[in-house]
Amino acid sequence: SAVRECSSASDQESDQIFQVIDAFCVPRLVYNSDHKKFLVNSRPELPPSLHADAQAKADLFRERYMILYQRTMRHRLFIPPAAGSAPDQDTRKFELKSVEYLLGTTAKLGRVIVLGMLTQMKEGKYFIEDPTGSVELDISDAVFHSGIFTENCFVLAEGMYDDKIFHVSALGFPPAETASHTRDYFGSVNFFGGSLETSAKHSTRLAQIEKENEDA
Repeated sequence: SAVRECSSASDQESDQIFQVIDAFCVPRLVYNSDHKKFLVNSRPELPPSLHADAQAKADLFRERYMILYQRTMRHRLFIPPAAGSAPDQDTRKFELKSVEYLLGTTAKLGRVIVLGMLTQMKEGKYFIEDPTGSVELDISDAVFHSGIFTENCFVLAEGMYDDKIFHVSALGFPPAETASHTRDYFGSVNFFGGSLETSAKHSTRLAQIEKENEDA
């Protein structure tokens, strides 16, 4: 009813300042590439567990890839120029290619950039993997940018593809993104759960408390 909705709206601003949220109560949001936003996972699944099945591990890496992919594609270096607009001479643009694109060509490809997971499928041989497949890497001449590179981490690999081998010249991590930039795209979505329907960052009550409290 209207009364209930008005009451819930007022309760929204009277929530506790500090909340402890159970890890099993955090909403499972999945990025939907069609709608270009995060939606609550509606697939039937087992109750939350510390020891999930093998499918959960595959879902974890696939969903992590999608989050990093959509974030990378929003970066100024990867945003394609608008149709009909003059190219920006001051900003160099890059284009991500999938592993499937590499495997589907028989020609030699130069200066290719791939986003994927770093894995060691065979002893002593590294591969880069994305949802479309995996390809062997040659990192003997690669320049590693700052960071700690481990198996199962997601990287941006730049190099040349020839004869089913991706010869990497540079290896780095996907670009970071500020919280304010993320909010510009996804609004006030509450990623953490709890009683608030929107992010605490958008709570006028919390903003007022922070303003009045110099130590906040």
